[in-house]
Amino acid sequence: MATDYDLIARIYDPLSRIVFGRTLMRAQEALLPAVKIGSRILIVGGGTGEILEHLGALHIRGLGIHYVESSARMIEMAKKRDYAVHVAGFIHRSIEEYDTTLQFDVIITPFLFDNFTQPQAEANFHKLSSLLKPDGIWLYTDYHIDNESTWWQRLLLRTMYLFFRIVSGVETQSMPAVAPLFSTEYQVVKQHSFWRGFITSIIYRRK
Repeated sequence: MATDYDLIARIYDPLSRIVFGRTLMRAQEALLPAVKIGSRILIVGGGTGEILEHLGALHIRGLGIHYVESSARMIEMAKKRDYAVHVAGFIHRSIEEYDTTLQFDVIITPFLFDNFTQPQAEANFHKLSSLLKPDGIWLYTDYHIDNESTWWQRLLLRTMYLFFRIVSGVETQSMPAVAPLFSTEYQVVKQHSFWRGFITSIIYRRK
């Protein structure tokens, strides 16, 4: 079954705030000041579009945003956001289906890779990497589990995967290893951690 967030689109943000408060959004916000005037931006998996409002609040001129989201209901909600930036287009596609000849100054993937199995993550990483300009930046935000993660972090992630497997058809049951994919091609410009390292936000630039 393909991943489908339409069923929970309207309760997704309230549900996330019950668990995390504003932490998920703060983790994304922390990276946005790196966006420069005139950037062409690809946002993949932006959900209901709250990130657009935070980009708008920065008053960065001349942005061209391509907003790719697999949930039709989330796209409709994103279109109604109050944002002061230019959106070039809303594209109802999964990243696997998305096709473009454009190159981007900035790629933003907020909590995208946690939806993928390891092979899917690797394929989608390389696809997105091919769309980023040589001097571009990648703003990555997602969950993080390693040997130092606490028992409650592991339990919470397993519970989240079980929930989203039932309601949205998420195939994977564990966070794919994304850091090694970045390490071969990218360097870390800035990094933030939240919830004792359970959530990580990283600005990557090609080496």
